[in-house]
Amino acid sequence: MWFGRKVTVGWSIGALAAVSAMMSLWWASGARAQGPAAAAAGKSPANVAANKAKSIDSLLQQGMDALSAGQYQPARESFQDAVALDPRNAKATHGLALCMLAQKEVLKAAGIFDKAVSLTSSPDRALVLNASACHLASNNHMRAAKLVKDYLNAHPKEIDEPMINALGSALQSATAQERKNGFFGQCASFYVIANQRLEASRPGFKRFGSEWFSAREADAKLAAMATQQKQLDSLSEAVDTAQERFDRANKELEHQK
Repeated sequence: MWFGRKVTVGWSIGALAAVSAMMSLWWASGARAQGPAAAAAGKSPANVAANKAKSIDSLLQQGMDALSAGQYQPARESFQDAVALDPRNAKATHGLALCMLAQKEVLKAAGIFDKAVSLTSSPDRALVLNASACHLASNNHMRAAKLVKDYLNAHPKEIDEPMINALGSALQSATAQERKNGFFGQCASFYVIANQRLEASRPGFKRFGSEWFSAREADAKLAAMATQQKQLDSLSEAVDTAQERFDRANKELEHQK
């Protein structure tokens, strides 16, 4: 069974750096301009919380701008600053993970993506797609599959082709060991149903992998692939039989010595 090709996920949030020195300068100049009484009022819990939220929003925006411009290190620093201010900010954590992924720190990024997912009860689509792509890159295929399957389960009314392709990519890339796990079978069955719903949305067309063809073309391709698979299965059985015969002959030879 074909489960899809790798998909390129193109969402990015980025980061410039709202450096703490600049923030300190703003606080100092504000205090001088307002005077002692106003400065004291500005330190009330409500105002502190509001200013903290503004600082985080500023860092996130700067981060998005920098990451969009390919300035990964400044982006990373901004997201780190935002996370330092609010460790439970999923968007900042997501952005930090994207920077790590862009800087080829795939394993670190995978852990940060998972943290971002854990910070929200309903991870958004971009986060799930990016986290899944990262886990694919780190060869943790079934983790990628679980993220996508959970998202699709949480949005049953949506027919989301890129998300279905992401699930197919994870299953297609799964190792022989991963395929032995019962969860692989669950995901494969889930994919088949999701793909059938997707194909039903375009009467007269079917998918071969992630590509659309007329139903006749797709059926022909699937039939040809099934024939090739039978040939491969026959060849595999022949190899296994030959190996068994070789092993038996080798044991007999050892006994004769």
